Amino acid sequence: MIICFKCSKIILAAIVVLLIISAIIAVSKHICLEDTAKAVSTVFENQTTSDKAQVYLFMDRIQEQSDEFYAPYYTISPTVAYYFTSVKEVREDGANLYITFSMLPYIGPHDTIGKDEITFLINHSGEITPAGLRHLRNYPLPDNLANIARGPLPPITNY
Repeated sequence: MIICFKCSKIILAAIVVLLIISAIIAVSKHICLEDTAKAVSTVFENQTTSDKAQVYLFMDRIQEQSDEFYAPYYTISPTVAYYFTSVKEVREDGANLYITFSMLPYIGPHDTIGKDEITFLINHSGEITPAGLRHLRNYPLPDNLANIARGPLPPITNY
């Protein structure tokens, strides 16, 4: 009887330790996501006025491309907000311009689901076409949103 009592104390202690470790991991992941969102938001705030104007002008197109990309993975479309979107690069290739945006799409109350970069081509006549979307990172959904996932998370695009 004494041995069983000691074993149950050890098992209880092990369960408590596992619960504490799980809670610490969950909190650290949440803090990391908040830090990432704050960093991107700060990047937007620190952009030049012309970069902010580009984000504003491309928001509908960015949202459309994000919707198209995430459609196979989630039952609802993620939101792409201007304050989580920034101009990464603008480059020229002959008569064409390429503009790349970094973004953190989210679902629900700002639950970030990924980190993406989207590039648009602007030709000499002003026609804008999508030139690619790179999915750089996945963030897991919180338990209360797990039912909107259609399957595995999107594959990561390597550099």
